[in-house]
Amino acid sequence: MSGPGVMVVEDQEAVLEQICEFLEWIGCEIVGKARTGKEAVELYSRCSPDLVTMDLKMPGMDGAEATRIMKEIDPSAKILVFTSIEVEKEKSDPDSIVGRAIANGALDAVCKFSKDGILKRLKELFPDRLEL
Repeated sequence: MSGPGVMVVEDQEAVLEQICEFLEWIGCEIVGKARTGKEAVELYSRCSPDLVTMDLKMPGMDGAEATRIMKEIDPSAKILVFTSIEVEKEKSDPDSIVGRAIANGALDAVCKFSKDGILKRLKELFPDRLEL
C-alpha cells in the first residue's frame, strides 16, 4: 500500500523541510514542493497530489487565493491549510485569511506545528493509507 501523495506549500525553507520529514515519517509521499501561491498553482496540475498542504501567508499570491484557483482547476482537489495562525477562532471569520481559504474550498485548517493535529486530520482523510 502506498501512502498519499502530498504537495507541500510553505514559503519558509526550514518549516517546509520539517513538514516534509514528518509527512514522510507517517507514510506520505512528497510529490511536490512550492514556496509561493503562484508556484503552487503552476505545480498542482503537474504533480496531481492526493492532498495539498497550504501555507497562507506567502509573498505574492497568498494561500487563500491559491486555494481558490486550484479548486477552479480541479473541484475535487483536497487542500488542507497548514498555518501558524490561531485556527479555531479564525475558521468562522470570513474576513480572516483562514476563513477565506475555507470559503475558497480548503477542507480545514490545522496548526502546522501540531503533529498530533496534523496526524489526526490525515488519519481522517486517508484511514488506510498511512504507515502508523
